[in-house]
Amino acid sequence: MRCPNCSRGDTGVIDSRPTGARVRRRRECKHCGERFTTREELAREFPKIVKRDKRREEYQPGKLRTSVGLALQKIDISEGRSEQLISDIEELLLNIKEPEYPSLQLGIQVMQQLRALNHVAYVRYASVYLGFEDIGDFIRQVETLQEELARQQVNDEQLSLDL
Repeated sequence: MRCPNCSRGDTGVIDSRPTGARVRRRRECKHCGERFTTREELAREFPKIVKRDKRREEYQPGKLRTSVGLALQKIDISEGRSEQLISDIEELLLNIKEPEYPSLQLGIQVMQQLRALNHVAYVRYASVYLGFEDIGDFIRQVETLQEELARQQVNDEQLSLDL
C-alpha cells in the first residue's frame, strides 16, 4: 500500500477492524509518519441480476446501499446495523451458487430483512419496490402487517407445553 503523502510503499498496519464484509485498516507510513485509513473488501463473484424485463446486469452494491439507505432515512437505526443488513443480503447472493438471481427475489429478501429491522422502513421500501399506485396500496400493506404482528403476538403469548 502506497502512502498518499509521500508515495512510498513501506507502510504498516496499526489497527484492523471488521465492518460487515469489509475491513477498515489504519496504516502508518514508515518513511514520513503519515497515518491514513484503507477499507478493504474481499473480491467475490456475485451472480448476475435478472431484471423483470429479462435483462441481465452485474450486481451493483451501490444500488442496494442507496435503496436501503432511503428506506432507513430519518429512522433511528445505527449505520452498523444497516451495514449488517446489506452484508446479510450480499452473503445470501454469494451463497446461492447460481450464475443468475432474479431481481424479484432480491427485492423480497431486502423486504424481509427490513421488515425484521423496522416496519416503517419495510413499508417505505415495499411502496417503491412493489410499485404502490395509490393510498389504498399503502393501507392494505399496513393492515396486512398489523394482522401478521397481531398473530405473532398471540403466538408469543401462548404458554409452551414443553416441560
